[in-house]
Formats: sequence, C-alpha cells, structure tokens
Amino acid sequence: MRKIKFRAWDKKRNEWFRHGELHLDMNGNVYLDCTKEPCNDRFDIVWFTGLHDKNGVEIYEGDITIQKLSNGLKREGVIEYGQSSFIVKGSDNSFDYLHNHYTLLQEYALEVIGNIHQDKALLETKQ
Repeated sequence: MRKIKFRAWDKKRNEWFRHGELHLDMNGNVYLDCTKEPCNDRFDIVWFTGLHDKNGVEIYEGDITIQKLSNGLKREGVIEYGQSSFIVKGSDNSFDYLHNHYTLLQEYALEVIGNIHQDKALLETKQ
C-alpha cells in the first residue's frame, strides 16, 4: 500500500508551502491551519505517486522527468494523473503509464529533474 502524501505550491509566495498546516476535506477543499473558508485558489496540491526515481527521489504529480530510452535517446515528460493512474506525458503528447511500472523506473532510468512550478524553463526550451 502506498503512503498518501502531497505537497502544496503556494501561488502567493511562489514556493512550496512550509508554514503551518494545510488541511484537505473530503471534497478536495484546502484550508490553511484552522481557517473556516477554503483557500483553494492559493494552493496547487500535487500528489505523491508512491514511486521513486532512479536516485530515490519521490515522484510527485507535476514533476519534470527525463528517461533514457533503450535506443540511447532521452525523453522528457511531466508526471500527470490520467483517468486511472499516473502517467509520464511527453511534449509530443505521447505517454507511458507510471503506476507501479518497475520497467519504466529501472530499465529506462526515469529521473526527476525539476517540476512545473519552479522549472518551467525546462519545458519551454523543448517546445
């Protein structure tokens, strides 16, 4: 069973949230500490996939990854949640399923190189 974890990008401060506590209700609303009003617009919640890259780094939704393909080429992608599992989506809209995909993680050496919040330039240079 995978550990349920998330991290939150604070859009107001442009940094990963580290101050106080965040609470999520059953409807996905985000509350800061014990506020009564949700603050969904301030935070972008990204979920832990339950998997780690080739270096042992936790893989989260929104992470930018690079993988070495069997033909020696490298392909970048972004971790997204599809209809039933996490996927690695390439800039050409191709994708690979990530859900417990041992081969993708080990054989193709998937590596987290950034995330969509802090490292947008990694994606812009490839398009």
